[in-house]
Amino acid sequence: MTNMSTTASTVDYRALYGPMIDRLTRLGRSLSAGQWQAPSLCDQWRACDIFGHMTYGGVTPLPKVLPVLLLKHRGNLN
Repeated sequence: MTNMSTTASTVDYRALYGPMIDRLTRLGRSLSAGQWQAPSLCDQWRACDIFGHMTYGGVTPLPKVLPVLLLKHRGNLN
């Protein structure tokens, strides 16, 4: 685990990316159909919605996503 006093500029996020993807992949493959559809702690979100939200940005470059988000939310991303 990263020391809480470590600044963002000293963390090698690229080195963390591979292990994070591996862990998320194992988690996703371990869930049953019922677990994928289970409600989450977020109102009106299922486990599959949370998983998609967490993983979509990791494989989709921001320049491809940003125009869609801006259009969808009429320029307001707050």
